[in-house]
Amino acid sequence: MKKIALLIFLVYFFVPSSIGAKETGVKKYHIKVSVNACKLRLYEEKENACVLVKEYDVATPREGITDYPRGEGRVTSIELNPWWYPTEKTRESYLKKNKISLPKSVPPGDKLNAMGAGKLCLSHQTPQGDNYRIHGTNDESSIGKRASRGCIRMRNADIKELIDLIKGGEIKVTINL
Repeated sequence: MKKIALLIFLVYFFVPSSIGAKETGVKKYHIKVSVNACKLRLYEEKENACVLVKEYDVATPREGITDYPRGEGRVTSIELNPWWYPTEKTRESYLKKNKISLPKSVPPGDKLNAMGAGKLCLSHQTPQGDNYRIHGTNDESSIGKRASRGCIRMRNADIKELIDLIKGGEIKVTINL
């Protein structure tokens, strides 16, 4: 009995914990966005290598915008059919440019909901402390262009596909020019 207890003790304390980590099944992904190329690439990290899973055309921050996400971060939350809570600045801009008075919250599916079919909240933050997002859009004609106010926009079918691919995983995000 003492031998069994000693064996359990030795295995518990001296077998590398990485063995158990592989059994968890948590996949690791890396999303890389090229602002100038208007591309989002999804990679799966596998044993010291990144394997390209999918590439998407996206809308990125328009020329002249200085506040937009850059560098490394991560996805902090994922949501399908999200509500949109436009900032006061965004609401003022809609009123001035489009003569549209946005409410403080826009429900899922509403034609004014700029989040589209889904959103990935990022750890990247604006100077005001708001989080940037990768999200669907209510204007798919902007895809492939530098057209956003800071976030990364995707076609609604693409954001739903991306969410389905990465859900349950650990997701790093790198945004570069």
